[in-house]
Amino acid sequence: MGLNRNSGSLLCALTALCFSCVPAFAQNSTPLSLDQLLLHLGQGAGDLHRKLPNFTCNESALSQELEQGKVRRHATFTTTIRAQRNAKGVLEEQLGTLTYDVNVFSAIFHHAPATPLMVRGGFSQALDYFSTDDQTCFDYRLSGSRIDFTSLPVEPPACKNSGTEGFALLDENSNVTHLERTVRLEDAVARGQIRFAAIDFAPVELDGQIFRLSHHVVAEMPGDNGILRRFTADFSNCKLFTATVTIEPATP
Repeated sequence: MGLNRNSGSLLCALTALCFSCVPAFAQNSTPLSLDQLLLHLGQGAGDLHRKLPNFTCNESALSQELEQGKVRRHATFTTTIRAQRNAKGVLEEQLGTLTYDVNVFSAIFHHAPATPLMVRGGFSQALDYFSTDDQTCFDYRLSGSRIDFTSLPVEPPACKNSGTEGFALLDENSNVTHLERTVRLEDAVARGQIRFAAIDFAPVELDGQIFRLSHHVVAEMPGDNGILRRFTADFSNCKLFTATVTIEPATP
């Protein structure tokens, strides 16, 4: 779990957090207790892994490298992201053609302009911090419409979340509207994760079911010598992905 990263152009994959989808829950007449809410969110996390269909979204992103709050270099790009299940049923993310507007970047990375930070992945894993399996890895605290989570001081052997803390904001129907999480820097580096990420969610209908997909994300990773790399992205026009296959007559 947790925003994974790659060096080079610092390409990162968000796990359990970003570019993610949260099922919209039915309206609750009375506030849920912590146990009820965790059951609710755990079921939602399982639904994301099992039920989220293939889909596409338009992405508009800004990648920056900052020093003492001033932008040293930046790059903007637009693309279409396609989330599609592989042969094992795992939702994978593929990028379409990237359109770049690059500033102060002459380096080429994999035949594309290098960017300070890119974040990818995690469409089906938005609620993994609340998944049934991972609930044994965290301490949860519910206060009104906010639920906080913190990794346990002594982790069970199956948990890989040390140094992690965050919170989610809920609407009146127990839908997640905003989520943030921070990983202690040494743990983030050791696990190849992004240190900080935040997401805002919006409802989208896919194949007759409402999911709350990420529509705005911010991710940050400190670098050497006081450098901060920041990635922000907006997602729009998310829709069901379909493909047409034409079977030609057999050749005699």
